[in-house]
Amino acid sequence: MSNVASVPPMGSRAELEAMRLMALHERCVGAGLATATIEDAMDSDTPKQALIGLLLDQRPASDKLVAALAEGDAQEREAAYLSIEHTVRAETSLSARDRGGSGGGEKSQAVALAVTCVQPIIEKVLCSPATAEEEARRAALLLYEMCKLDTTAVAGEMCRKNSDGIVRWHTTMTAPGTAFAKMIAKDASTWTRDDAITASAHCAVWVTMWTTGTTDVFAAGGVGSMDWFPGLLAACPYMPMSPQAADDRFIPLALLVLDLVRREIDSQPEGITVGAGQALCWMQMGRPQLGKAVYEAGMLGVFQGTIQRFSPMERISRELMIPTAMIIAFRETVESASGAGVELVQPLLDAGAVDISISTLTAYQTLGRPEAASKLGVLYLGLWVLGTLVKSPQAKPIVAKLRSAGVDCFRYILDHPVVIGADVEMTSADPAMEIASVVRDALTHSHTRTVVPFFCWPLILWMIDKAEHRCMYMSGLGPRRRQRPRV
Repeated sequence: MSNVASVPPMGSRAELEAMRLMALHERCVGAGLATATIEDAMDSDTPKQALIGLLLDQRPASDKLVAALAEGDAQEREAAYLSIEHTVRAETSLSARDRGGSGGGEKSQAVALAVTCVQPIIEKVLCSPATAEEEARRAALLLYEMCKLDTTAVAGEMCRKNSDGIVRWHTTMTAPGTAFAKMIAKDASTWTRDDAITASAHCAVWVTMWTTGTTDVFAAGGVGSMDWFPGLLAACPYMPMSPQAADDRFIPLALLVLDLVRREIDSQPEGITVGAGQALCWMQMGRPQLGKAVYEAGMLGVFQGTIQRFSPMERISRELMIPTAMIIAFRETVESASGAGVELVQPLLDAGAVDISISTLTAYQTLGRPEAASKLGVLYLGLWVLGTLVKSPQAKPIVAKLRSAGVDCFRYILDHPVVIGADVEMTSADPAMEIASVVRDALTHSHTRTVVPFFCWPLILWMIDKAEHRCMYMSGLGPRRRQRPRV
């Protein structure tokens, strides 16, 4: 996919403004405009502006949108947002059956338009100190919708490096004076609901990448994961190594974001709830006290209530990203709060976590199309929950339930592994092997081994061998392990 052209065919407004009147006249003639139309412009009170208007009107629709985003005023940008939004939503709402034979071309055109508009939205809107907070939210949520249209192409363009060698989307977190930068720089005691909305809107696009997987996205953007992840860690102000991220600084903002999900999930755009999950994840990362504060503020109830809104099949859908976003946030709550000494195994069991996990893996098997599933949704809702619980002292009944109700779906994910980023080992291979190993150990060391029928042992051993094989195959690294990044 080509990048945004620096000089549109008919010239940018800035280029045309710099030209003399007769040069503009000659360009209009060269563009094939009717002689009468040119003469009418020359006879007007402002001939230069009239000729410029004629030339700008000759540009393709995508060039006009890019020009409006890059050079237009607030009203012209809003018109561009509406046009892009209409195109993206119209295409997204069509089913594959409705598109028919010519629909593929229509989608290609919509995706090409979205890709073309990525650069000006990031560089001229989100990275501009002149952009108001409300417009910054609008632009970020529009990018989220654009990514849902075709995550590989659009997010790939967002991950492309700019002329300074920096990933474009990372610059939205480092550019000075922007609406996002002003929100982050506030005193923690002054953060409000509006700031929680801004933080959530900004984070929404990330979730689209985790549902699709980073491998294809990075390839489309021409960036390697070993460049992208360190760049993220350096740019994101929520990361533990950020100078702005004292251990307790983001507690007030995190609680506001959590409350946004709890109270406004039905009234906010989907992108706000999705982004809230990602924002909560990053704010809690490496901060046990913040994780504890979020848990004590009711994160388990928010997670449970949100997940129960969706069927198991919807929880793994790429079209409905709220479940994936919520498990991203909840996983980090569990990891961080556990570091602060919070006991979470029994609350997870009481919340039905085992059934959620098995039903998620069963939905993945029933879907039968791994490429259509939310990769992180399957990995976290399915395997992470099980992996956390089977390693606890309460593992025995969990292992029994997995053995009785989850064997088929576990076998399926071993045969059809989830790969978010193979080069950074974000796959289902490791957790599947760990779960299989725990099941083996639980059965081997049990004093009641006779409850396991002899005909089950070949299947159990097959699960273990299959998991170990998949782990070695997906990593390709033998015993040496690189640190797996979190999202």
